[in-house]
Amino acid sequence: MATPAPRLALLALALALYVYGLVVLARMLSRRGGIPTNAGATTGRMVAITLVLVLLIAVAVALAPLWGLALFFLAASPGLGAVVLSRGGMAQPVAALERR
Repeated sequence: MATPAPRLALLALALALYVYGLVVLARMLSRRGGIPTNAGATTGRMVAITLVLVLLIAVAVALAPLWGLALFFLAASPGLGAVVLSRGGMAQPVAALERR
């Protein structure tokens, strides 16, 4: 019987990607429809939105663990999709390129 360490490492990697997606979502929400760029500094508004999202998910997990996990994946999926579509944040939106 194989040790569960490789499986746990793969699960941790998958969850870390979703945590990154949650932070990207918070950053997009903190810009109020603006075009987020990689050069922007972390603002208090972004930290506050991240904390609100995390607290909502934590309360949901405390009340109903499976529903809380589903909420986490649903909330983080748009941010993870944005990361994938922008090739890890390396691609700039078209509107940002038109400003130059």
